[in-house]
Amino acid sequence: DTPKLLIITVEGELVWDDTRDLHMQATYIWIKGGTFEIGTEDHPFMHRALVTLYGGKYDAVRLPVVGAKCLAVSNTQFTIREYGDGAIEEGDIGTLDIHGAPRLKVWTRISKTVYPGDRVIIVQDDVDFKPGEELMIAATKT
Repeated sequence: DTPKLLIITVEGELVWDDTRDLHMQATYIWIKGGTFEIGTEDHPFMHRALVTLYGGKYDAVRLPVVGAKCLAVSNTQFTIREYGDGAIEEGDIGTLDIHGAPRLKVWTRISKTVYPGDRVIIVQDDVDFKPGEELMIAATKT
């Protein structure tokens, strides 16, 4: 785990160690031509990975082009496209790879109305929610 850091700049490789749960805390994480990896498709991260970004929209310093409170990926030269979409990007483009343990299904629709205080939620599909996971329920119109 990291302490609360101001900025993490990745210009080489930052590969998370998959031997335990990890928590990274920063205001800015900038992958500048490097590789930031929390598991890959062939070797998913099997522990709990948590990235917490700090800073408010109005009180954090905005970095040029990438902004404030961000996880940004850019090329090594940090080219600003002054010449439009046809501009040639110099340097290597960064890579962000995040793959966790395969899941059966992590989202579904509620099949019966849920009321405040209900302790059971009936869903349409089989899911593999784990104890301690947080559920988000969004209101919908039908």
